[in-house]
Amino acid sequence: MQRYGYASILIALVAVLPAAGGVGAQHARISGTVTDTTGNALPGVTVELRGAAAHGGVQLVVTDGRGIFSARLQPGTYDVTFTLPGFHAVACKEVVVATGAFATVDAELAVESPRSCAPVHAQSEPWLAEMRAAAEGGDADAQYQLALQLQSGQVVPRDDVEAAAWLLRAAEQNHMDAQLMLGTMYGQGRGVQRDAVEAAAWTRKAAEAGHPDAQFVLGSLYGEGRGVIRDQVLACMWHILAASRSGDRNREFYAEALKHQAKLLTRAEQREARRLAREWNETHPRNGEAGEVR
Repeated sequence: MQRYGYASILIALVAVLPAAGGVGAQHARISGTVTDTTGNALPGVTVELRGAAAHGGVQLVVTDGRGIFSARLQPGTYDVTFTLPGFHAVACKEVVVATGAFATVDAELAVESPRSCAPVHAQSEPWLAEMRAAAEGGDADAQYQLALQLQSGQVVPRDDVEAAAWLLRAAEQNHMDAQLMLGTMYGQGRGVQRDAVEAAAWTRKAAEAGHPDAQFVLGSLYGEGRGVIRDQVLACMWHILAASRSGDRNREFYAEALKHQAKLLTRAEQREARRLAREWNETHPRNGEAGEVR
């Protein structure tokens, strides 16, 4: 994947995704990966999550050896600050997470002048022109990244309509992240007319391609009957797949959600969901090998 010169900070994705009804009730999660400007993981970064909903107004977590952090929080709005001795602090303002949802905030730290994620609208920066040119030339990843910038309003003025248009172009090229984000925008009615069926259709494309976050969201849609016929067995199946294929960052959250989901099923239905998940995994190998579902 081509990397663009984003100065010292890159918000790779700040997307609130719906979770299943009753799953992880009253809680939300913010997670992410912190790297330096060469892409190397930064362990030991202190991540401060400050918001009215946090216990005592602030929660602190530290990145692990792979630069990953994850915080279980009360739903609300948080300012996220990353600090590490020898690096300038990075701040991402007003990250919003709803009940049962999660947001992913990735950051780059550099020994440079400190910058925050507050909107700067630097449309003349060379990397932005390079990204737009690549997007117009048909580069799906550039289209996706440009859509994220337009959606967040951190670097360019926010424009959800244009963001959705770029996401569609990338999604039609089977860019899984773009498919998931486009599905989310249809579900929320951001930049496009709200359409639950279209939201489920794009989410399914990413889920069928093996995207664990999309699998989790699709399971949630089946659990609530949004855009699809409600089916708790299929909801559990997709949540099993998400939990088995997700990275360490969201595995705990998915496992907890799956535990709550399973309580809605009989033992026979749970066995059927596991059987369907095994069959799906066997026909959709990951990295050349079928994933393991227990």
